[in-house]
Order: sequence, then C-alpha cells, then structure tokens
Amino acid sequence: MAKKQVSPGVLALRKVVDDVHKDAREAKKRGELVGWSSSKFPCEFAAAFDLNVMYPENQAAGIAANRYGELMCQAAEDLGYDNDICGYARISLAYAAGVRVARKFDPETGEYIIDPSTGKPLKDENGNVVIDEATGKPKKDPKTQTPYLELVNILELEKLPDGPDKERRIEAISPIRQMQIPQPDFVLCCNNICNCMTKWYENIARMCNVPLIMIDIPYNNTVDVHDPT
Repeated sequence: MAKKQVSPGVLALRKVVDDVHKDAREAKKRGELVGWSSSKFPCEFAAAFDLNVMYPENQAAGIAANRYGELMCQAAEDLGYDNDICGYARISLAYAAGVRVARKFDPETGEYIIDPSTGKPLKDENGNVVIDEATGKPKKDPKTQTPYLELVNILELEKLPDGPDKERRIEAISPIRQMQIPQPDFVLCCNNICNCMTKWYENIARMCNVPLIMIDIPYNNTVDVHDPT
C-alpha cells in the first residue's frame, strides 16, 4: 500500500507550529520569559514586547489527540478539580501543576516496558495477519507497540540530584511537543470566550505563582450597534 501523501499546506502548517514550540523552548533555556495565552487574547501585545507565548487550549487539544486526555483529566480531578469543568481546562491545569505523561522503563536496564496490548497485527510478506499458534490470536508487530504509561511530575523530577537517573526520568516523558511546553512565567487572558476561561487561567497563575494579565473585553448586550454617522 502506497504511503499517504501529506499536502504541502499541511506540511507548511506543521512547520509553523513546530517553530513556535521550538522558539519557546529555546527562549526558556536562554532565561527569557515565556507565557501562556488564551486564544482570544490580543496577540499584538505579546508581539510588541517580543514575548514568546504558548496556547494551552491548542496544547490540550494536542494532548487529547495523542490519547493522553483521560490520564491528564484524572490527574486534575485528583488535584480537586471537578469533572464537570471543561476537559481542555482539566488537561491544562494538570500540566500547570507539573503533571506529565511518561513512558515506563526498567530502572535496571533502562529499557522501556512494552504494553503487550498495544500495536497493530503482524503481517507476513503477502499482507496476511500472522497467527500465534500458542494462543490462536494475531501476533503484534513489535515495531508498532508502545510502552506502558505513567504520570510523573516534572517539578519533582527537576529537584532530583543531577545524574543519569534524573536524565533518564526526564527523557522518559512523552516526546510529543505538547508535553514539552515550558512552564509559564506569566499568563495572558481575556473574558470574551467562556465563563470557565477566567477561572482556569486564574488557577494557572495561582499554581505557578506568576502574574496574570486580564483584559476585560467590552460586550454589547443588545443587537443594536451605534452608528456615529
């Protein structure tokens, strides 16, 4: 089967997103400020001050798309957040608290512990599914199997003494870009999206002990619009 072709537009958009994430990570390493912004906050303010910002809503969607949403939502609920609030908010609040999805590994060998329930069926050279004679079930393709997952806290890992153990534990954190976003130095928010948004970002600022810049957007409660002419 021919490999599915990705359109040039999709490739270009991926590069834009990858560059934004890379710029934020590198800025953080240089000691520059990196903030988290709501999607409707006027981005011109951050651009005018040459600040790097990331977007928790987009991040939460990416984490959910990688099938980590349930783990992160449960982590937020364990922190005391109700499961009735927005899933994006719960994912983001867990991340703000330092929660990360990591791959389990054997501390003695350093090898990842593979989850046998994962993976696609193994096929032979003719494309037929290979059956395990012992179980009568399809064999799994080792190339498609993934490790068991666990939750770790990056804030606790960063406190560990420098050395191979610390490096291995941090390296085990999922490599998807949404799990590599730096913790915020400030938070940008506005109240023209949803009721949950303001409290979501207030909690991020409180947990991370960083400034919250809130813009109160004027709202027209009627359908009438004033015409100065």
